[in-house]
Amino acid sequence: GGCCSKGTRVQPAEAELNRELLAKIVPGCTPVINLGQSTELLHDLRFITRVDMEKIRILDQEWGDVAHCIAKMTGLTSITLPKDIGDGFKALSGVLGELTRLTTLHLDKGRIGPSGCSALAESLPQLTKLASLDMGGNDIGAQGAKYLAVGLGSLTGLETLDLEQNDLGAGGCSNLAEGLGMLSSLKSLRLGGNSIKKQGSTALSTCLGKLKCLETLYLFNNDIGSDGCKALATCIGELAKLHSLRMDGNSIGEDGAEALAELIGGLTNLQTLYLERNDLGVTGFGVLGPQLVRLTGLRSLSLGSNALNAICCAQLLEWAVVELKSLKTLNLNNPGVKVGDALKRSIYKTCDVSDSLGWMDTIKYIRDLNSKV
Repeated sequence: GGCCSKGTRVQPAEAELNRELLAKIVPGCTPVINLGQSTELLHDLRFITRVDMEKIRILDQEWGDVAHCIAKMTGLTSITLPKDIGDGFKALSGVLGELTRLTTLHLDKGRIGPSGCSALAESLPQLTKLASLDMGGNDIGAQGAKYLAVGLGSLTGLETLDLEQNDLGAGGCSNLAEGLGMLSSLKSLRLGGNSIKKQGSTALSTCLGKLKCLETLYLFNNDIGSDGCKALATCIGELAKLHSLRMDGNSIGEDGAEALAELIGGLTNLQTLYLERNDLGVTGFGVLGPQLVRLTGLRSLSLGSNALNAICCAQLLEWAVVELKSLKTLNLNNPGVKVGDALKRSIYKTCDVSDSLGWMDTIKYIRDLNSKV
C-alpha cells in the first residue's frame, strides 16, 4: 500500500503522522526538516536531536498527535515543553520513556500538578542518560514530590535539578529527601520558593551532605527560620565544591547567622552568596561578617534588608576593597542607611561619593581611587 506524492512513495507509518501539526513543531527542531522536500520523513525524524516547543501553541486535543510525532524522534537529546502544558503532558508522558537518549528535559512552569508528576515518574527509570531536569513552577505539591522521589533514584547521572516554586512544603521536602540522597552526581539543586520551613530543612539535612559534587544550592524564600538554618548549616559546610548559595528570604535571625558563621568561612570556592531579607540585625552581622572576609573568591554578595546600620555597611565597604578583591556586586541596601553615611564612618571618608550612587558604583569609585594612590 501507501500513497504517492510527486512520485515519492510514502510509507503507511508516515501517512499516519499529522503533517500539519509537524509543521508547528519543526521550526523548533534541530536540525530543521523541510517537510515539503522530505522524501523519507520517518528517517529524517530520527535525526532530530533537539525540540523546543516553549513558544509553540498546541491545543489540548492535539497533544495525542504531538506525542505520536515525538515518539518517532528517537535521537532526541533535549526537549523543551510549553509553559502551562497542564493535562497535555499526560499524553506526552506516555512516549517519554522511549526517548532513551534524552539528556535534557525542560518543563518550566508547565503546571502539570501531582497527576502529571506521577506520569513523569513512570518514565524516569528509562531515561538513564538524563543530566538536566527542569521542573520549576509545576505545582506538584507534597504528593507529586512523593511520586517523583521514586523515579529520581534511577537518575544516577543527573547533574541539574530545578524544583523551585512547586508548593512542596515541609511534607514534600521530606518525601523527596531519600531520592535526592541518591543523586551523587548532582551539581545544581534549586528548591527555592517552596516554604519547606524547619521540618523540611531538617529532612533535607539528612541527604544534602551526600551530594559532594554540588556547586549550586538555591533555598531562597523557604521560611526555614533559625532552627531550619541550624539543621542545614552542618551539611552545607560539607559541600566543599559549592560556588553559589542562595538563602535569601528565610528569616534566619541572629541564631541562624551564628550557625552559618561557624561554617561559611570553609566554603572557599564560594563565588555567590545571597543572604538578604534574613533579619540578621547588627548582632547577627557582628558574628557572620568577619567570616565573610575569608571568602576571597566571592564575586557577588547580597546582605540587603537585614536591619544593618551605617557602621555595619561601612565595615563591609572596607572589607570589599581591602579583602574581597574579586567582588563585583555588593547589595547593602538597608532601609535608613545612605551611602554617604556609611562612607563617613569608613576609612574612605575623604571620598566624595554622592548618595545617589548605587553600592556597586561606590565600590568601583573607591577601587579606582585606590588604584591611583
